[in-house]
Amino acid sequence: MRKLTELSVDEIANFHSTLNQFSLGGEVKRMFRLYQGHLHETYVSEVRVGENTKKYLHQKINTTAFENPELMLSNIQRISKVLKMHPEREFSDSLTLIPTVDDEPYHSDGKLYWRTYNFVEDSISYDICPNDSKGYALGNATGEFLYLLSEMPCSEIYDYSPDFQDTFRRWSELQEALSQGVPERLQTSKCLYEEMRSFEEDALQIHKAVKGGKLRQQIIHGDTKTNNFLFRENSDEVLCLVDIDLCMPATPLYDIGDLLRSASAVGREDERDLSQVGVDSGIMEAVLRGFLSSRFELTDAEKSLLSFAGFTVSFNLTARFLADYLRGDVYFPVTRPNHNLERALAQWRVTTCLHSFRYVIEDLVASAPHC
Repeated sequence: MRKLTELSVDEIANFHSTLNQFSLGGEVKRMFRLYQGHLHETYVSEVRVGENTKKYLHQKINTTAFENPELMLSNIQRISKVLKMHPEREFSDSLTLIPTVDDEPYHSDGKLYWRTYNFVEDSISYDICPNDSKGYALGNATGEFLYLLSEMPCSEIYDYSPDFQDTFRRWSELQEALSQGVPERLQTSKCLYEEMRSFEEDALQIHKAVKGGKLRQQIIHGDTKTNNFLFRENSDEVLCLVDIDLCMPATPLYDIGDLLRSASAVGREDERDLSQVGVDSGIMEAVLRGFLSSRFELTDAEKSLLSFAGFTVSFNLTARFLADYLRGDVYFPVTRPNHNLERALAQWRVTTCLHSFRYVIEDLVASAPHC
């Protein structure tokens, strides 16, 4: 769910100089901080336009994660253009950048970068997938998104973070963090790392297939977690898939894997009571059925490795959380001393659950109508 906190009049005044740079068509009357995601600072404004009120979404881009935001924004414009060629889906609606008064796609004062989108009205997102029907819709929307971008040449976008989901990269970064990390955190990380090592061979299956040229590369979303899908309120209809900052050339297995990891997970991302963390097999199967019923067709090589997709992406995220903990919490925002370790432990619980469901996934793929 979106978490909105209204700003005071004085707080809104601090944003006037920035908001005035965009062609909003009226005066900002209310403004809210939107708490969702780890990266960008996000706000929603209500603007009086004549007798009507229009909402916009504003983001201060995280230039630590995106050192060249101009390239990321250029990717968004190119991908939005392709999606708009397919009016049968509404994926492009939320991706239209509102221009500045100088007709630029973003505003920058040399240090800070801001962008503005139309706010998608009558929509809702979920941090945790609430039921099987929503899971089916999520899977289908992911397949449709991949289908719409399947003919777009990978060379048309800048690969902002090469090998972002690659297990060899994330595993190597974790090993580096173990050798150079905060000394007092090494001992608390040792048990988890040793357990991860026992799954290393399976976690590297997709990496090996990619490097061996067995899996195609296409433009993928790169961040298909559950709350990046907007549903129509009181409906199972997915209106759009948002946050395309990480669109990249990669195997499409990473997108369905990330969705399986996110949508089927039970419990909060940072749940400390691991007995409350796991995988909902019903939602997992619904996500897969929705994905396999989309217009996106898997290759034989992709089908053979689909059962590793969710496990692999979850393994990678565990490694990222643990590496950040060892480095002293430099990437993911934290609110308590062991926050990233708690995230890593919870994610690892999801990882091992997904690993145990590999054969269930294989059976589903084998029985799918067009597989």
